[in-house]
Amino acid sequence: MKRHALHLSLGAAGIVALLAACAAQLAQHGADPAIRVGADDLGGVVTSARGPEAGVWVIAETQDLPTRFTKIVVTDERGRYVMPALPKANYEEWLNQLKTTGCMSCHAIGTKGMRTMPKDFAHMKSTEAWVRRIASGQAMTQMINVINRFDRDRVVADLADWTDRVAAGELPFVLDTNGNGKRDAYVEPKQPADPAKDTRIAANLYSVGFNPNDGSIWGTQLGFPGRVVRVAPGSDPTHTSLTEVFEPPFPGYGPRGGDIGRDGVYWASLASGHLGKFDRSQCKGPLNGPKATGKHCPEGWTLYRFPGPQFGNVRDDGSAEASYYTWVDQFNASAGEIRRGAIRRVTA
Repeated sequence: MKRHALHLSLGAAGIVALLAACAAQLAQHGADPAIRVGADDLGGVVTSARGPEAGVWVIAETQDLPTRFTKIVVTDERGRYVMPALPKANYEEWLNQLKTTGCMSCHAIGTKGMRTMPKDFAHMKSTEAWVRRIASGQAMTQMINVINRFDRDRVVADLADWTDRVAAGELPFVLDTNGNGKRDAYVEPKQPADPAKDTRIAANLYSVGFNPNDGSIWGTQLGFPGRVVRVAPGSDPTHTSLTEVFEPPFPGYGPRGGDIGRDGVYWASLASGHLGKFDRSQCKGPLNGPKATGKHCPEGWTLYRFPGPQFGNVRDDGSAEASYYTWVDQFNASAGEIRRGAIRRVTA
């Protein structure tokens, strides 16, 4: 990340282009895709030793206004960007060179087919096997192009390290369904339950958070009804990590982005039009065993209905108000005063 201050008196000069989508639209109308930066715009070109950098986030931020103001744009295929109509202020601008389009969409990361290597690759080193995998199939050209936009060798090494750890037995999403408090042999998600074994679950852990109180890892699992996931790594995560899952009680469903507070309470935006609060310390029943598979702790949940009306002809409690992500300011770092909004508690 590179950061530097830009002190603007309503503007910066130069010739820039609109973002890729806008440029394409202008080209359809036969117009010149390049535009001149106005007096209250900020624009430029992002380059590196490799030349213009496409898909880089350019972020400008100021605290000179009554509230913190942030503007984010993405460079086009020639590394150009423009931030139009900025309020008069002193801006700090920096780059975030994380570019995440393309490659991860070609593979179902986490499925058995991706976390294990084909027998045909057994004679290869793990890094060689991943290079061969990326160069396979109908999307090989796109995958090769996208991974080359990153630090290619580092990405391949990270992927190889992941599959190596899985091959060595590292598989964290296991429920303690036999109830003995430790990680044991397990059945696969679609296999019949075995009272003597634990159960592996398939979980696409999203919005990952760290609980500073006990070192556990939390996140959400998207879908319906969805659930909040807690992973306790233990002293040797490969062999000791255990997972717990908690489904929000109806009318709540569909956890999206979430975060955990320093008090160990997890908060999540729900697709049902609620802000969900989950406090594990309120659970009354066992947190492991054959019944601890998601629906065993409704008392740990509190649902807060978002303001605004419900969708037409929908009678269930909730709101059409949408929230994609919830963050917790663990260190009270946010500037300004936080005011209590019109969010109403729902008894589940």
